[in-house]
Amino acid sequence: MFLVFLVISSCASYEPFYSDGVDGWQSENPPNSVNPDYSLFLIGDSRSAYTSPASLTMLENQLSKAGENSAVIFLGDNVFPNGLPDSTDKSWDLAEKSLLAQLEILQNYEGQVIYIPGNHDWAHGRTEGLEYIKNQRKYIENYLDQSKIFLPKKGTPGPTEVKLTDDIVVILIDTYWWFHENDKSYGGIIDEGDFFVQIEDAVSRNRDKKIILAAYNPLYSVGNYGVILAQQTTSSLCWNLTGHSISHCQAFCIQATESFWVERRTFRIRSTNY
Repeated sequence: MFLVFLVISSCASYEPFYSDGVDGWQSENPPNSVNPDYSLFLIGDSRSAYTSPASLTMLENQLSKAGENSAVIFLGDNVFPNGLPDSTDKSWDLAEKSLLAQLEILQNYEGQVIYIPGNHDWAHGRTEGLEYIKNQRKYIENYLDQSKIFLPKKGTPGPTEVKLTDDIVVILIDTYWWFHENDKSYGGIIDEGDFFVQIEDAVSRNRDKKIILAAYNPLYSVGNYGVILAQQTTSSLCWNLTGHSISHCQAFCIQATESFWVERRTFRIRSTNY
C-alpha cells in the first residue's frame, strides 16, 4: 500500500497546465497600436462579482470603447447563489441583485450580448434546475429588451450558432445539460448521440469561417477548470472557450470567482490562411 501511495502522489500536479500550442501566451500580447477586426469579451463565474464590482467596472469600461464591432459572452454561473428562483422564493432578492449588477453595465452596450448557463444556473443539479434556467432567460431578455441572448434556448443543450461577422461564428453548447440528472429539455436533439452529430453538422456548415466553440465546462481538461486549448478543424480555426479563454481576434478575459481575482488576457492570431 505504501508503494501504491507513492505512485498516486507522483502523478498529482497542482501547477497550471498549458497545451504546447499556447506556450508563451503571456508574452503574446499585441502592441497597443493594433486595431482588432473584432473584439470578444469573456467573463466567467460572474455570480459573485456584485460583492466586489472591480471586474464589472473594468468590463464596462472596455465595452464602452469597443462599440458595436464586439460581443461579450458570460460563460456560466451567472446568478448567486444557485440560479434564479421564483420571485416568491426567499433567495430571490439576493439572486436578482447578483444578476442586476451585470445587466446594468450592458444597458448602453452597442455590441452583442450572450449568456450561457453553468451548474449553479441549473440550481446546482436540483429538481428545479430547468425552471431556474427558464427564469433567467426571461429575466435577462426582458431587462435588456432583446431576444436570443440566453442560449442555448429553453434549457436545451445546443448547439446554437451565432454569427458575429461574415467570417466569425460562435457555436454555443450547454455542457452542464449533460450532468443534470433531473428534468431537462431536448429540443431538436433526439438523444445524447444525436447531439454530437449536430455539432459535426454545425462545424461543417461553417467550415469556411473562423469557429469559436463556447461552453461552461472545458471539452478537454487536466484539472477542475481546464486549460487553454486550440485545435485546427477542417478549413476552420476552432477555439474552445471556457472560463479561461482566448479568441482568434482579440479577447478581454475576466474571471470573477469567489476570491474576486481578475485576469486580463489579450491575444492576436496573426494573418494566416486557414
